Amino acid sequence: METRSETPRETWLQPIVALLGEGEFGEAYALAAYFPNTRNRQLVQLAALLGQNKFSEADTLLKKFAAETQSLVATCF
Repeated sequence: METRSETPRETWLQPIVALLGEGEFGEAYALAAYFPNTRNRQLVQLAALLGQNKFSEADTLLKKFAAETQSLVATCF
């Protein structure tokens, strides 16, 4: 289950989102890799990959994200 520290208001997320807004997708992806592998990190990296037109890599990450989310939901019920 997602913890409070994984909300989109994470302080580490702010500069990375700013990089995405500036079109610095490669830098945003690389910077996100230094942080724990949370769902928020995966979403940031997904946005960065899409911004770089790296659709195959984005698809792989999205499938992993979907599988982890589905597994999480299954444990809640």
